[in-house]
Amino acid sequence: MALGAVVMLLSGCVRSENHTVMVDHGFHETIRQIVVYGSPDQSHMRWIRGGYDQAMRQDFAQCGISLTLMRHEDGDEIDRLQQTIEIVRPDVLLMMAPVNAPRDNTMFDVHGEYKLTLFSVKEHRFVWRGRQKLSAIYEPGADLGARFARTLFNRLAGDGLLGAGCHPSP
Repeated sequence: MALGAVVMLLSGCVRSENHTVMVDHGFHETIRQIVVYGSPDQSHMRWIRGGYDQAMRQDFAQCGISLTLMRHEDGDEIDRLQQTIEIVRPDVLLMMAPVNAPRDNTMFDVHGEYKLTLFSVKEHRFVWRGRQKLSAIYEPGADLGARFARTLFNRLAGDGLLGAGCHPSP
């Protein structure tokens, strides 16, 4: 019985799912610069940071889009975000916030859900909302950060927000 549990644990299962809550089909702005505020690696999941950062930059770069990644930190959140927006002058702001605190944040069992919002800085309006879940039971070699980033990119590209020439990755 114990051996079966160990085999199940080591076989692993990793899922990152994203679904659109709202998309403004009237949004046709060309996006060249995004500020991403928040990330799935906050607090207990810092170990997914490298894969997430690299995949986000690679995926968006293939569409000619540059990223500035900001994480929630204690203190002057609004001031830091405002300063970054003034310096970077992004086309859109992608905000990520946990819906529920990720459970059992070990490298062996991770479950989290995030609310995502895309805000047009130029038009001063929200143009997309989504929810993303990250669920994982240990899988050797799995890069949870990269999977989360790729799922997010694919949803935005699939919803047509990143431009006509920008398509989801396989």
